[in-house]
Amino acid sequence: MPDDHVTSLLREWKRGDLAAREELMPILVEELRHTASALMKGERADHTLQPTALVNEAYLRLEGRIREADFPSRGHFLALMSQAMRRLLVDHARRKKSEKRGGDRARVALVTGDALPKSQQVGFDPSEVIFLDELIERLSALDGLAADVFSHSHFLGLGRTEISRALDIPLRTVDRKLQTARKWLGGKLSDRTAE
Repeated sequence: MPDDHVTSLLREWKRGDLAAREELMPILVEELRHTASALMKGERADHTLQPTALVNEAYLRLEGRIREADFPSRGHFLALMSQAMRRLLVDHARRKKSEKRGGDRARVALVTGDALPKSQQVGFDPSEVIFLDELIERLSALDGLAADVFSHSHFLGLGRTEISRALDIPLRTVDRKLQTARKWLGGKLSDRTAE
């Protein structure tokens, strides 16, 4: 379905048109499940969070904001939902870390792809997920777009073109911001491993 039609449906839903919401949800839910599956890649089979549950929980957290927001594009909506799913996974990692405190490590998915060199990639340990999330928050204070681009690549497993669409930025900007994020985060991860 064309992005313009989806954006139009988002605006109609904001104005209270429930028929627009009913038409929109099946379209977006399928895309969000794909994103959630990317987030959950590498999880153990018995993980308590599943992609569909992750989508549902993110939607419930954001339902009020969704109805109040003015989305300039489908990509902005998907980016908001993706960030909510990332937050849910980080919250889940924090809970697991506090429950386990050094016992069996819970596996939390990070789609690593080629976001960082192998020597600097963060694994599936909850404390590493939390550490990476804290680094991304620090990067966001310095360069919010670089942090968003990296999160979409690393946590969500989106490719350059998908990131460009989701954030409504040119591919050149995606490449430049990914390079900035990788360099900054790579340095911080190197500092951590040197300790």
